[in-house]
Amino acid sequence: METVKYQPKTYERVKETYSQGDVLHNLNGKDYKVMERYRPDCLLLMDVKSGEFLVADGVASFKRYPKGEQPTKENVEMGIEWGNGVYLSATPSQIDFQALRRQYENAPCAEGAEFQIEIREILSRVENIKADSVAEAIDIAMEMYKNEEIVLDDKDYKGVDYIPYNKER
Repeated sequence: METVKYQPKTYERVKETYSQGDVLHNLNGKDYKVMERYRPDCLLLMDVKSGEFLVADGVASFKRYPKGEQPTKENVEMGIEWGNGVYLSATPSQIDFQALRRQYENAPCAEGAEFQIEIREILSRVENIKADSVAEAIDIAMEMYKNEEIVLDDKDYKGVDYIPYNKER
């Protein structure tokens, strides 16, 4: 299992224009296709992998590279981030696209707004558990975890998600 060590990054904003059909890389590792452009910084995106739609408001492009290093072709990653995301269905027939256009095309930009973002680290490890059934193995693993016989740490790091905080969740 490979250990991923966190390295601080430098972010430089890059001026970009986005067009319908563009595939944009989010700096969290996902790719999104631009389905509609409501404003220069407000886009209807579709997650290329899951097919889920979202309205991304406050979209900006960045180049990201290791802090303290000069940007080079080898160490720069280009991508987008946004200030506020409204996550929609993966089923187009469940989305009212006309209502989205009315809501976002003339709305003020998100610049200067304040948002609550949940930062969720993903730690994961596979343990071999001897048991008579999968259900029993899960029970044993849960008990071992509860009793701190299994403790996940930085060697188990798999990634991080940045999610707009929603109190109802």
